[in-house]
Amino acid sequence: MINNEIQITQMINESQKDEILKIIYNAFEKKLSNLQLKPKSKEQGIRIIRKSANYEQGLYILYKSKIIGGVGMNFRDKRFYYFSWKVLNEEFGFFGASWRSIVQKFSVDKLKDTELYIRSFAVSEHYRGKGFGTLLLNAVNDFAKKNGFETIILDVVDTNPRAYELYKRYGFEVIKKRKFGFITRSAGFSFTYKMKYLV
Repeated sequence: MINNEIQITQMINESQKDEILKIIYNAFEKKLSNLQLKPKSKEQGIRIIRKSANYEQGLYILYKSKIIGGVGMNFRDKRFYYFSWKVLNEEFGFFGASWRSIVQKFSVDKLKDTELYIRSFAVSEHYRGKGFGTLLLNAVNDFAKKNGFETIILDVVDTNPRAYELYKRYGFEVIKKRKFGFITRSAGFSFTYKMKYLV
């Protein structure tokens, strides 16, 4: 589905920022709610990501001026969102911030300067399966080429076959399979595929 009503941009306004965070949170709710962040409510979870997001690290797709998806990227020590100690301490107190900081530290891999990591990739549920995901991947690929990256990396969970198939069709290859077993069961997955794409 490609027409002149579709726009991909790095610049979004305040209301669009709120909308993309809802889309991202809905796409990764189990992972954020039961494993990484464990907020007391969905509203708190979205608020924390709002405080932690670096929107310039993202690419966003608009259809008829409505934001319907986006991709957040980590590269060269910059992150799409990172839960700082200050934010976690404000929201959860010292002990809550401590274990969340440890989980975060071990869930983010160190990147080479030539690697771009897709931190989050989400399209609003109503618009999935219509080609918007491929358009976003094209935009990431273009961004990577223009900025001197050689490899695009991402992780996808075993319980998201639609995303896995999208990445495979696009040309991503599995380079590692990480098994977590019962540790991640509450988040709705048992293992992840680490995938790469040569730009």
